[in-house]
Amino acid sequence: MTPSSFPNSGVSTEPRAAQAFIFSHSALKEGWDNPNVFQVGFLRHTRSDLERRQQIGRGLRLPVDQDGRRVMDLAINRLSLIVDESFSEFRDGLNEEYAKTSANSPDSGPEVDDADNEVIVRRRSALFDSPEFAELWRRIRYKARYRVSVEPETLSQALPESEHLADLLLIQRRANVVQSADLAYDDTGRVTTKDTAVAESRGERILLAGQRLPDVVHLIEDQLQYGKHPLQLTRQTLSMIVRAIVEYPEKDYSRHVLDDPDRWARIVANAIRIETIEHMVGGISYQPMDEVAWWDAEVVFLEVESKTPAQPLPGNPDPSSGVEPAPAGGLNLFDHVDYDSHVERLFASQLENNREHVKLFTKLPRRFRVRTPVGEYSPDWAIVYDEDGTQRLYLVRETKGTLNLDDLDWDEAMQIRFAHQHFAAAPEGAVDYQHTTDHAGLRLEDSE
Repeated sequence: MTPSSFPNSGVSTEPRAAQAFIFSHSALKEGWDNPNVFQVGFLRHTRSDLERRQQIGRGLRLPVDQDGRRVMDLAINRLSLIVDESFSEFRDGLNEEYAKTSANSPDSGPEVDDADNEVIVRRRSALFDSPEFAELWRRIRYKARYRVSVEPETLSQALPESEHLADLLLIQRRANVVQSADLAYDDTGRVTTKDTAVAESRGERILLAGQRLPDVVHLIEDQLQYGKHPLQLTRQTLSMIVRAIVEYPEKDYSRHVLDDPDRWARIVANAIRIETIEHMVGGISYQPMDEVAWWDAEVVFLEVESKTPAQPLPGNPDPSSGVEPAPAGGLNLFDHVDYDSHVERLFASQLENNREHVKLFTKLPRRFRVRTPVGEYSPDWAIVYDEDGTQRLYLVRETKGTLNLDDLDWDEAMQIRFAHQHFAAAPEGAVDYQHTTDHAGLRLEDSE
């Protein structure tokens, strides 16, 4: 990157010499701000969960001309990013970072203020102060730590047969590959640029000569520690796994390790992460923490809360997420239903209409979270159910569009599997936790 590659940020009627600068943002102290940033180069691989968003934010400012006036020219207001990932990796990672900072939903982009669309959600005092809610909350309010145990020998036997290693056979000798595309955003702030819109050019293949062989175990270890779901394994365990992979007699996985060591390590690390976490399901144990650390109902279930649901898109008057009024005098802990899918909205309606058995229900705010090896998880519903007047049941339910966990995103399915273990360890006795659909209902007698 050279100074001449930066666009002229000056706008003036008098001819002035263009100036451009290269600087490291890390060398500047807090409080310093430069509105005239037009190119951002990522000089190391992104590791932080919010690093892409933070780096882009340094360039998303209206520039000023040489007289200090804000410039509105779209030809000038263009930020170029030079990153060390493929476009799809950067786009997907950026959307995940936006989701982490969204207050409304983990699947939406950054929150957009819209005062005209603001909804005030109020807690119903009569239900919040009821003995039904008090008993429900007493059973589910605990926090728990987890411990996991995985046998290295088991992993070293399972990894070579993992389907997630298949791409090792497709690696080609590393070459200069340049991808370029514009980041297009939808109304919720998510990047929607398709892979088909990405232009790609390839240079000559890179031939490494006279260099030391790469330490692939170290490369894999680095990938595991700074990935989406950090995972720490001992070097001895990693070495055992790598040896089992390269010595696997069925397939020549080691053939392309020198063609592109970084990609080889990324593929192996991804397979190790998936296989290890899946093995954790059978070797995880939850232990409730001291009661002083448990969730506080006043903090989780706010008395009054402002929400700004997404506006319906043109041609789609029925959005998949939103906030709608709950029936007056109903069973919902709140006077509105906050839903993230059509399934959730229909499920809430079913609970509301089942007054013979359902005594109270609430959509659990995302402030209520369960720890898992694949990130913190927020279940959807907590329900008080009266079984024909003979037994009072306290339920936690997750609603999805399918009962088949294999049809869900991998991390979603794993969070559900780990949540079963968390709720089974409840100090007041196991909590009845299931994942279900609007068609399957409460699944009172099913067990996974």
